[in-house]
Amino acid sequence: MGNHVDGRYVSKDYVVWGSLIELTDQKTIWEALDKRVRTSIRKGERLGVTIRPLDLAGDDLEVMRAITPNDDDIPSQFEARHHAFIALDAVTGVRLGWILLAGIPGTQKVFLLCHASTPEGKERQAPNLLLWHVIKHYTPGPYRFLDVGGSYRASLQYYFQGFRQHTYPLVMRPLDVPFRIGIEPFDAAHYGEPLGDPSQGKAWLTELFGTEVFTTLPTVAIARMVCIRELKELGTLSEEGELLCVFGAKSPLDPERCLSSFESIVACTRTFSERVKAIYVLRTQSMADQEWEQWQTTAKEHNLPLIEDCSYVWGSEGIGVSERRIYSATAFLGLPFGGYIVGMQIPHTRLWQLHGASDPGKEEEIYAMTAAQAEPFSQIRERRHALLARYTENLRSILSTRSLPTDSCPYGFEPTFHTPEQARSVALFVHRFGIEVAPTTDPCTVLFPCHQAMSTRQVDYISGAIIANFREGCGVPGIRC
Repeated sequence: MGNHVDGRYVSKDYVVWGSLIELTDQKTIWEALDKRVRTSIRKGERLGVTIRPLDLAGDDLEVMRAITPNDDDIPSQFEARHHAFIALDAVTGVRLGWILLAGIPGTQKVFLLCHASTPEGKERQAPNLLLWHVIKHYTPGPYRFLDVGGSYRASLQYYFQGFRQHTYPLVMRPLDVPFRIGIEPFDAAHYGEPLGDPSQGKAWLTELFGTEVFTTLPTVAIARMVCIRELKELGTLSEEGELLCVFGAKSPLDPERCLSSFESIVACTRTFSERVKAIYVLRTQSMADQEWEQWQTTAKEHNLPLIEDCSYVWGSEGIGVSERRIYSATAFLGLPFGGYIVGMQIPHTRLWQLHGASDPGKEEEIYAMTAAQAEPFSQIRERRHALLARYTENLRSILSTRSLPTDSCPYGFEPTFHTPEQARSVALFVHRFGIEVAPTTDPCTVLFPCHQAMSTRQVDYISGAIIANFREGCGVPGIRC
């Protein structure tokens, strides 16, 4: 662990901070530039340097390629999203330097891909003049952000910092010694905590659920199955009846797999009809209040049992209002197992004989771990929202994110990408960093960890791995970074 067999040193496995310019107001940008950069630009403007667009198909490109240290940064084929400018002596036309940029698909960002100058160009401040020209050219323009860059070379990083309004984290390779950040809060530290009093853990849950009528199961998947099987055994769901299954938008639970499990107990449907004898609704943050209220009304009007699965919204206000509810112990606290059915109190004898799911020892363990971690909902929500805001700020130039009401409790961070292919590519890359990700029912949306056991440093690490996919030649396995 932690040693490269061939002895090679591979960097880029720690977070550095990139520089970002918001292309909205030239005066604001100018004031944000480092003083040394402003002085350099003023000096260069007095030294007779002119800047014009560079024809990427012309002879100038080959000349500029020769002065570019990392000429493999130059694409073999150019697209409409590539833009270049060249700096020239205003009198003689001698080439002094150039800059190449690339618009990043699916974002409002243009990325600094290549930036080089001759020795004379550097003396005449061509590098800073070129960047300032780009800023003026695109303010306002088709892009909202200029990604100046972040570098693992200290000299370049110092240079980039001169052009900075906002920062963003960047990490391109997994850590030398790996670790895991899960979507749910449980980790090795939680398992190492001293256990609390099981009776206190059960009392906390009783207060939380507002009733003593609940059953603790080994897992939330078993809780779902037991709840449905109990309704069938009680005669509520007959052989001829159907269970209507409603899955909230952007659910991390695979509807088809879930339905397949339910089908082993009762016939399931996704459409309401007279054959429906009970309704199961998996609530998510993306489910509109009107949709939830519609199913509440339908259940009431037809006198049907309503199962409210709160697994992914536990801790949010306005949930847990139905007579029968399902909760995931692992989604909210740092527990390694457990699920609950509220509204059903099933003895262990029945759990074993009918459901094969009795484990009093595990139940005691769940209560003891709960007692050790129990804290007010408001504190958990506050910490999760703070991490969500950190994600949003870090990723401002590449992703649009949906804000959640402060009375909601995010289960995770759910950014929506430009295409399903982009979502899959980012998910695969980030997974290599020890970060658990999950697809949702929206093929463009990926679920990332966001819970109270995390720190802002961990959010920066995850954000940095995501951002690596939105830099030319970075973040994609097999391509040089």
